[in-house]
Amino acid sequence: ESNLIYQLQALEGLGATPIVRSESLEVARVKRVLDIGASGIMFPQIQNADEARLAISNMYYPPKGRRGLAKMIRATSYGTNFDNYFNAVAENLLGVIQIETIESLKHLDEIAAIDGVDVLFLGPADLSLALGIQGQWDHPDFISAVEAIGKAARQAGKAAGVLFFDVDQYDFYYNNGFRFLASGSDMVFVSQGAKAL
Repeated sequence: ESNLIYQLQALEGLGATPIVRSESLEVARVKRVLDIGASGIMFPQIQNADEARLAISNMYYPPKGRRGLAKMIRATSYGTNFDNYFNAVAENLLGVIQIETIESLKHLDEIAAIDGVDVLFLGPADLSLALGIQGQWDHPDFISAVEAIGKAARQAGKAAGVLFFDVDQYDFYYNNGFRFLASGSDMVFVSQGAKAL
């Protein structure tokens, strides 16, 4: 959490929207991440609509959710911007549900229909592993999953997202309706740069 604060501080002046991957659905964990300034939460390993509903409810204050209220937090500029923050939370938070298990593929439409779920985010490494085709991005089962996620998001008026590993995969995801796109990571960039050198 201490490292997260430094990252949020670094992003603050850049106009970026900080989205944090929470390691659990625990309401206290989600609250802490939002209280220190995250604008969105990614929830990994969501299995079904009930888990997705719980995850999203942990992001919001009652009556929409279960998040506890604290005024003197970083997200509210330590109370000086509380009213604006409180009144805008329902419009400004981003809920990202990671689809990376076989079970979650069975509940795509239900998950996508939940108010507060803004993005169905494909976890390609975990999902391909769960499907028994680890890293086989051209396998028919993986392609079918990508198509299903894109379709479910589109039909619900939500976004589909993915972290892909090679820029050559961009067209494949874009053509399947994915618009919340990330490529690579800091460690991938360092590793590729070292190999190239």
